[in-house]
Amino acid sequence: MGSQYNSENNQDVLNATLHNVRNLINLLKSIKFTDSTVLFATDQGFKFTVEDGKCMQANAFLQKDLFDFYNITEEFIVKLPLKVLLHCLLIFGGTSSTVIKFVYEKDGFPLHIVLEEPGISTECSIRTFEPDDLLDFRFNGQDVINKVIMQSSKLKEVFLELDATSESIDITMSPDEPYLRFATIGIAASTDVSVPKNASAVEVFQCTEVQTFSYKLSFFKRSVKALALANRVSIRIDNRGFLSMQYLLKTDDDKTSFVEFYCAPNED
Repeated sequence: MGSQYNSENNQDVLNATLHNVRNLINLLKSIKFTDSTVLFATDQGFKFTVEDGKCMQANAFLQKDLFDFYNITEEFIVKLPLKVLLHCLLIFGGTSSTVIKFVYEKDGFPLHIVLEEPGISTECSIRTFEPDDLLDFRFNGQDVINKVIMQSSKLKEVFLELDATSESIDITMSPDEPYLRFATIGIAASTDVSVPKNASAVEVFQCTEVQTFSYKLSFFKRSVKALALANRVSIRIDNRGFLSMQYLLKTDDDKTSFVEFYCAPNED
């Protein structure tokens, strides 16, 4: 760490500034269940991707409009040590008053991060790596069969009622009763919770056919941090049974970012 790096190099691939580091910290903590993350930097902003067991993927999005300054001359993909990245972001405690600057010179170079508080600044250079091949879930909106958008508070209630000792969770989505149902079978008992389509917490209910698929309960446990920060959640299942859980998060500036989880169904 230090303050010797010159971030005014016109040849840099990326120069970007956020005036509130806490928004980024919350996003990264919500997907912190592996040691590394893959950063996709594009003209639309940042996407951080993590995977677990080749059947689950989480993506945290920091859109361009959330930055105070964003200039990228060439899109790039790098793998970063997630624990190290979060450690750097938390140097000043992760407060909303911390300004963060990102600089990336070119392929093979470290990602430079400059953190600034009034009267003080520090710099971190994080080594980058070639990313591993990531899963392509090919989750296309045209293939979505059923979709529900609800207030996150309702899904929190559902999660609290499910049996945490279960290894899997069955999700049923239907145009008729039970509409949206979550079911688990634990060591001592079975539990199922239904959400009516006309519940006050349900904002969108678009179900065209009955679908029931089983997923690893660990998938939902991985997404609890995102759920705790979210105010709305979108649940979608496509024609293969692949599940998308998209959590919409409000930033301190009342803008919206989101975290999306993909999960493949259990094999019979």
